[in-house]
Amino acid sequence: MAAECPSSPPSPSPSSPMTIDGSDRDAALAKSAWLSRREVLERRCRLAKQLARVYRHHYWVLMEDLKAKHRDYYWTFGKSPFKDDETAAAAAAIAENGKLGLGLGNSGGGDDIKRCQVTGCKTKAMALTKFCHAHILNDPQQKLYRGCQYVIKRYIGFPKVKKLPLDIEWLHV
Repeated sequence: MAAECPSSPPSPSPSSPMTIDGSDRDAALAKSAWLSRREVLERRCRLAKQLARVYRHHYWVLMEDLKAKHRDYYWTFGKSPFKDDETAAAAAAIAENGKLGLGLGNSGGGDDIKRCQVTGCKTKAMALTKFCHAHILNDPQQKLYRGCQYVIKRYIGFPKVKKLPLDIEWLHV
């Protein structure tokens, strides 16, 4: 009875080893004293093709993982992890980008991460602005984003426009 406790989770099954294509034929040929040239070449070709499939699958799994890690790195730091040798032309281009507000200019060590200017916010600022995505409405120069203009109809007698942050005074009237 104790072994059949319904509340205990089932034991995880061990992962099955990879099966080799044609292993049943290999088992039959394993006890033979000699193999013909054709049998040896067919077996090598089959195993090489299977190994190529495994390596190809493994390569693309690693590439997907690398893309995800690079996307996270770029979102966090906003720059490439690889540093190229700077020439005079590249230094001039970086200085010009610094004037545009891209955050790529050399400010001191050059490894500074541009953070949101809202007090207490530690997220990375968006390109060409000093604010993060959550606080972009605080930037008076931005023109791409608008506050929510959804009309809340549950207030009796007058419509209420939902604003971010919510206006508390209207709730207590």
